[in-house]
Amino acid sequence: MKARDIQKAWITAALADGRPNGKTQKGLAQTLGLDPSQGHRIAMGQRLLDFSEIALVENYLGARAPRGMGSTGDPIGDDLVLRDPARTFGEAGFVNVPLFKQRIPPGTPKPPQDLKPIGVLKFPEAMLKELAEDTHGLFAIEIAGDAGRPFLSPGDHALIDPARTNPARGGRYAIRVDDEMQVRLITMNPGSRALTVRADNPDYPGYDNIARSDLDIIGRVIWISRRLV
Repeated sequence: MKARDIQKAWITAALADGRPNGKTQKGLAQTLGLDPSQGHRIAMGQRLLDFSEIALVENYLGARAPRGMGSTGDPIGDDLVLRDPARTFGEAGFVNVPLFKQRIPPGTPKPPQDLKPIGVLKFPEAMLKELAEDTHGLFAIEIAGDAGRPFLSPGDHALIDPARTNPARGGRYAIRVDDEMQVRLITMNPGSRALTVRADNPDYPGYDNIARSDLDIIGRVIWISRRLV
């Protein structure tokens, strides 16, 4: 079954069930920050939802997407749009980037593709193009804990570029450690190619002479946001 048919069946049924509660195609479009006319196109499967939009539509409709449309990560059909988690919509020239919790549910194979976002961050498209060659894979994580202090504090947001996983150029990277995406400062010895991994907070242990193959690097931190008051 094509993705457009799956989406159409899901949304059509959910809107019918939700009509007594005021659920409409117009409200669906407004939830995504789109022109009201886009609601019909989405309901008909003419405009496929991307990964970050699926979670917002689920919340609006009060109905989970069919298996494979974002919550579970099992693709159904070659044209299912899970490949585009950062996408321009709403105001022209802006991109919504999915935001995830720092913790990863046990058993999640490849974060963040199989995670459900907790929200989106809106960026000017021109700004993102200056930060990354490919803006479509970008995602953000909400920091928890104090391992990143003073560089990162709980509640800060870190923008991650998953296309940059080569630590030959030192910097801060999101790495997977057990059930968390942790931000660590990574440097590489130019001779041995061994890695040194440090937390910004000196109270946390660091590690020397780590082989690249022993480190699960998710992506490089390319931007952060912080509340100042």
